[in-house]
Amino acid sequence: MTKKSIADTSAELYKLLEAFSSEERERIVRGTLTLFGDSGVELSNDGGSTSSGSSGFKVNSKDAKAFFDQKAPNSKIEELAVAARFRELTSQAERHTKEQFKEVATGARRNFDNNNFARDINNARNSGLFNKGGSIKEGFTLSYYGQNYVDVLPDREKLR
Repeated sequence: MTKKSIADTSAELYKLLEAFSSEERERIVRGTLTLFGDSGVELSNDGGSTSSGSSGFKVNSKDAKAFFDQKAPNSKIEELAVAARFRELTSQAERHTKEQFKEVATGARRNFDNNNFARDINNARNSGLFNKGGSIKEGFTLSYYGQNYVDVLPDREKLR
């Protein structure tokens, strides 16, 4: 029996819980944790160090680092796609600004190349990982292909 990845499970949970309000989702998750005997688990981001930028979104460095470690991106464009997918799965974000990419990357203990961001995001768009359009202020949208690409990582054979 193969073990499901954290990202796949998160995506499935997202689909199951998206119809509920924030309060209902929290109650469902708390109830499920209780069934596992994990009722003492704190659901806030206080479990690890967090960084918070102008977006108000808090990145739990333990979660971001674990997600990056699991996905094992091997290029800057893959790192941008992994950061965008992490934000989609953890905060239901659809658009991602330069500052938000930086928050996730630094939360995951990755270097963020501020000076070459425009080049990197353009390369990511040209490769199909992000939709065309968008701007540093408006943000960029991970494409359907990009979502699937990140979900398949780190299985390089499956990507071919």
